[in-house]
Amino acid sequence: MPEKDAQEIKEILEAVSDTVPKLLSEITDALFSPDKAEQFGASVAKFYKSMVDSGMNPDQAFELTQKFMDSSSPGGMIAKVMGGMGDSGGNINIGGSGHDDIGDAIEKKVEAKLAGKFEDE
Repeated sequence: MPEKDAQEIKEILEAVSDTVPKLLSEITDALFSPDKAEQFGASVAKFYKSMVDSGMNPDQAFELTQKFMDSSSPGGMIAKVMGGMGDSGGNINIGGSGHDDIGDAIEKKVEAKLAGKFEDE
């Protein structure tokens, strides 16, 4: 391998080793931070209240709020991003599970982690 190629590979690996840990830390903070969870809960409640206050049927407001939660939650966002990596149907081809399964699994882990943090306090 020419020395120039080896130097380029070294630079790429250094950039990745600097970037990936920071990215993982930010993702972890977004998924497990009690402050972020509280902000998200307040945002969801405000969304629901605004739908009902504008005259929407509570059942319809609840259904829209669920969709809002799915599209706004960190787990849902990650699932959407990951969905672009799969087949044309939006499924990720990892062990045969689709992006909805991954999003659900992420959300369950987040809920469990948050429940554990609140129990500790």
